[in-house]
Amino acid sequence: MIPFQIIWLKRRLPVKSTMVTRTYRHIDITIRNGSKLYVVNRRKANLESSHHGSYKKLTQAINRLQQLFPEEHLTKASLRITKKVKKLSIALPKRKYAKVYYQGNRKGLSKWLQHEAYGGRKYYTTEQACAEAVAEFLDCGVEELLLKKSAYPIHTVDVTQEIFGLCYTICGGRMPGDAEDMKSRAESGKAHGTFQKQPGIIASFIITKLPVAKDVLLQTSREIMGKPSASKMTDLALLHAVLVRAAVLMTKLRWPHAWTESVGKGVIRFQNFWEHLVKLGVLARTAPVGQAAVPRPLIFCETQEEYFVVPFCQCKKSKLLSQITWGKACLQQERISSWKQYTDASAAIDKACPELAGALDEDCYMRKWLNRGWLLYAMWRGKHKRLNITGCTVRSFLPLFPDAKERLLSLLSPGNVSTNQIKAQMLSDALSNLNYTGPPELLSMWACLFADPEAVGLIAVRGVDWLRIHVPFLIKARKEYERAHGISPHLAVLLKQFVKA
Repeated sequence: MIPFQIIWLKRRLPVKSTMVTRTYRHIDITIRNGSKLYVVNRRKANLESSHHGSYKKLTQAINRLQQLFPEEHLTKASLRITKKVKKLSIALPKRKYAKVYYQGNRKGLSKWLQHEAYGGRKYYTTEQACAEAVAEFLDCGVEELLLKKSAYPIHTVDVTQEIFGLCYTICGGRMPGDAEDMKSRAESGKAHGTFQKQPGIIASFIITKLPVAKDVLLQTSREIMGKPSASKMTDLALLHAVLVRAAVLMTKLRWPHAWTESVGKGVIRFQNFWEHLVKLGVLARTAPVGQAAVPRPLIFCETQEEYFVVPFCQCKKSKLLSQITWGKACLQQERISSWKQYTDASAAIDKACPELAGALDEDCYMRKWLNRGWLLYAMWRGKHKRLNITGCTVRSFLPLFPDAKERLLSLLSPGNVSTNQIKAQMLSDALSNLNYTGPPELLSMWACLFADPEAVGLIAVRGVDWLRIHVPFLIKARKEYERAHGISPHLAVLLKQFVKA
């Protein structure tokens, strides 16, 4: 027989607490002595403990949190923890060919895309059929489109730097066509008067790579600003009218084949005028609602894609205003000769216009790309041929230019050293190790061009020795291309044509 005292002690022993999955922030649910309790655990300023009592009802625990943190306006809905639902990701098949794209979200069986730049926008059910269509358009064998990235050799720093030097020699140290055109405009000064009267077009002007399109934008700005009705229009309405009229005129243009081949490498939409206007809210890919008749779409450069003009009353004025603000900030930064002045000017532009449409983040690629375009224009306009880098380290240089961190770090390395050691060296020493004598401000541009996948693939397949032997012949081919088309060829275009010949 069990004594009475032992039975009584067993009944008085507490039941071990069991924690339950939390469903509300700052509130833990526990089972104590067979009862559910809501425990408030959250530290408040100047309080030693984060525990603020246990309550039998959820409403009591919520009321306690509301008393402790009245400024947060906590409610039952805001305190509830929402479970994150994992979205099913579509497994993309591994591609075998370049210039062939897979769109998993597309309905139906035809998911392999032949891009518009390679014979028109068409879809195929198999990758092989799509690759054959692209190869037929490019007049090459399907095997030439095979992706060879996995077979690329991993070169040492010395070999990588030698390849860069050979490519730079082949290109003659000249700038690409769009940069050459920008420099010639800066030196002539004819465009600057238009910028001062209409600063809102500066960003569109820089993004527009092809000279014929830049001419249309400048001419349209002068024509509309010269009309008597322009004096009655606001700056925003005037900018909208200029951009729309320029877009309409550009639909009638046909780019020279050599320019689309070497400037955009066939992808004529890349960072181009009409795509920029879509981000700006002046054009849209769908017809604007609320109009009696469907407006006539704009089709650029035989892309077969339709764009519609967004009326001024429907477009977002803040985006147009940001472009005007950015343009005015650019006009204030004209004396650029040293890397320190370049750095200060770039920071001043970002501070004056932190929310430029299409380039919201000051660290984003497009913002650096735009800043570089204008600041180089300002430097060339001031008759400075190259940036003074006295006292500049690699660490100070990298943030100024797009592609710098990804392309230049390994290129500027003097050997097997750490990233910090690379960044700590003087930029002049790094350029000396690379045997680069061109303008420092154009180094990241060359590094980007020479890292083109097609160019890297052609050099990797044929080897560095092949490139060394054929440098004189490639220089001759480049000069012939320039005489025929008036533009320096892209390295990948030059190598492909030379190999085929």
